[in-house]
Amino acid sequence: MVMDDVSPQRKIAMFKFHQAEQEMSRGHMDRGLQLAREAIKEDPTYLDAHLWLAQRFIALEEPRKASHELETVLHADPKNEVAWQLMRQVDPASAERLERLQSIAPDPFVARNRGALTDDVADIADYVDDDEPVDFGDDGGDPFVAGDVDENVIGTWGEDEEEGDYVEEGEGDEVAESTDTRSAGDPHLWEYEQDRQFLAKWESEPVIAEAVAKIQELWKDIEAWDYVLNLCAHANPGLHEKIFQAAKQASERLGVEMPELFVFPERCMHPVLIKDRPPLLAVPTGVLRAMTPDETLFQIGREIGHLNTGYLAQMQMVKIVTNRKAQLVGDLASTLRDFLGGAVKYWDAQLSRDEIDRLKKLGHAWQQRCELTADRAGLVCCGDVVVACTAIAKTTAKSIDEASTMTVGAFLKQFEHEDVGKLAAIPVEESPSRNPRYAAYRIHMLKWWATTPAGMSVLF
Repeated sequence: MVMDDVSPQRKIAMFKFHQAEQEMSRGHMDRGLQLAREAIKEDPTYLDAHLWLAQRFIALEEPRKASHELETVLHADPKNEVAWQLMRQVDPASAERLERLQSIAPDPFVARNRGALTDDVADIADYVDDDEPVDFGDDGGDPFVAGDVDENVIGTWGEDEEEGDYVEEGEGDEVAESTDTRSAGDPHLWEYEQDRQFLAKWESEPVIAEAVAKIQELWKDIEAWDYVLNLCAHANPGLHEKIFQAAKQASERLGVEMPELFVFPERCMHPVLIKDRPPLLAVPTGVLRAMTPDETLFQIGREIGHLNTGYLAQMQMVKIVTNRKAQLVGDLASTLRDFLGGAVKYWDAQLSRDEIDRLKKLGHAWQQRCELTADRAGLVCCGDVVVACTAIAKTTAKSIDEASTMTVGAFLKQFEHEDVGKLAAIPVEESPSRNPRYAAYRIHMLKWWATTPAGMSVLF
């Protein structure tokens, strides 16, 4: 490599990495690991350091840390055979998921011929560094780029459906009981295929990594959370049995600790996972009034899924960076965002406007994919595709009365003449969990996934 062509960040990273190797050869393990991490902090794209760290973690019998480093390598260099071999050794489930991402399109609505993009959605190159193109395999471009969609794939999803089209004979609860809870507890089986890929990009940003650590530290300060919890009331098992039953079932099926439950007075139908360790979950009165027990299980299962995936703090940082209007996210969610924002105050002090805009796009792109993961977690909990999709549709309603009578077919009818891929093209200012167009996209995606071998293996 000609050093004149190397960036200043890479030169510093290479120097620190060389020091790490020297320290390790002298038996100074802790110092060697520290220097390797400093090298990556200087240049997160320095794959040699990531691979070296993975090998050290394997030797130290720390497979989770090794898997994290190897996943970073494989996202950037999908043909790295050494990384593949090590990943299959230390984390077969992650290896299988990554191989699935390489061999199949993660989205049936991928455009094979990439067309011009609208102003509302940037090209994938705007989400990631220009020198790190993302390989989506033979099926082409990003699923959030609109193109010609195969009508055989979409089928009649825009029409009213009967439950028998999607579930076996019996009620939703019976189907849910047949779910293998041990499998459901492994997020590798139901995460959206590009989720961790974009998470790795998000976590590699130094300002994001530093802020996430501060948020996780704040979780330990129990008294500090009164500011947020003053907007809520403790849920009562006698008055809010539907919430307790849903949280209990979802926690058991996803294999996580049941969160402490609160309720808050908003007409929306979006529960808010306030924090992890210990987990606190607040459910709006809109869910109590407009959703059936099974739909409630889906909605709460979506949030409890974040406890399983373990990236709540990273997602909370997305909401700080995107800083959407309060009326688009709700009073409690915006209060939580502002509270956490105070803990990471001045995170953007050294960034230019262009750098902040790039982070907004990256965070938005990852959140879109996280919503698809959350939908799958909710479906794993409720076990009924029609119930899940009805719940998604209800979250877009403008009133409790409208939500109470909402059907999937009626909701999708307003988008029946639109390209499915274009439904995913929402601007950064819009919340992917609340935007009606993206809700329609999520419904199509969830129905598709439920018919795939991966989906069926977890659900039925």
